[in-house]
Amino acid sequence: VGDEPPIELEGLELALQADRAAYEPGEPVTLTFVITNTGGTALHFTFSSSKRFDILVERDGILIWQWSHGRKFLQVIDELILEPGDSLTYELTWPQVDNTGNPVPPGEYEVSAAFEPEGYRLESPHLMIRVKEAPLEGHEAVKELDGLKLVLWTEKESYPAGEPVPLKFEVINIGSIAAHFIFSSSRRFDLLVKQDGRVIWQWSRGKYFLQVFTEVVLKPGESLAFGARWPQVDSAGNSVPPGSYEVLALLTAAEPVESAPLMIEVGD
Repeated sequence: VGDEPPIELEGLELALQADRAAYEPGEPVTLTFVITNTGGTALHFTFSSSKRFDILVERDGILIWQWSHGRKFLQVIDELILEPGDSLTYELTWPQVDNTGNPVPPGEYEVSAAFEPEGYRLESPHLMIRVKEAPLEGHEAVKELDGLKLVLWTEKESYPAGEPVPLKFEVINIGSIAAHFIFSSSRRFDLLVKQDGRVIWQWSRGKYFLQVFTEVVLKPGESLAFGARWPQVDSAGNSVPPGSYEVLALLTAAEPVESAPLMIEVGD
C-alpha cells in the first residue's frame, strides 16, 4: 500500500466516482478512476510493472479490501506520456467483500484510488459509500416515482382480529440529484387505512403538530423512514370487522408523495 503520505503533482487531476452513494447488501459497487492532465505540458511517467493504479476500501481507518491484493502483475519497465487534456480511465467493481473474500457488513466505507508511477503515490480525494441494512422480510408495496423509491412495509399479509399492524414507510432517493421537500408543520408523513375505497382510519387524526415551515434535503442514496401501528380500529375507536383493507402512506410535503397501496387481510 505504501506508508508514505500521498503527494500532489501540478497539472494532474485525479477523480474517483461511484455510480451512486448507497448499495444493497452484496450489490457490486462500480468505481471509475479518471486521471487527467489539466496542465499545459506533457507529463512523463515510468512504471516498473503492469500495475498502474490501486483502489482501497477502508472502514473506521482499517483497510478492508484492496484491488491489487492477490493479483499478479507483469514485471516490466514501461513509460507513459500524458499529453495536455488527455485522460486515463479505469473502471472496476468492488464486490462488497473483504480481502479474505467474506461479505462486508452494512455501514459506511471510505474508498480511495491511487495512481502509482515510479517515485510517486498520487491519491484521489476519498469517496464515502454506504452499504444498506438487509431488506426486511415481510409484506411490502413498492413504487418508484421521479427518482424516489417508496416502500410501505408490514410483517405479514394477514393478521388475526385485534392484533396491531406494524407499518413502516421509507422514502429513498434513488436518483442522481438531491430531492427537496417543504413541510408546513412538524408532520412529515401520514397513514391511511381504507375499506371499499373509504378512509376508515388515519394516523394523524386527533394529533397536534407544530406549525412551522421546514425544508428537508434528501441527497442521492439517503432515505427518510417513518413507523407507526394501526390498532385495527376505525376513526371512532371501534374494532374493525374481518375483511380486506388497503393501507396508503403519504409524505406530507407541499407536493405530497403517495405510496403504492398495501393490502392487508384481517381474519376472524
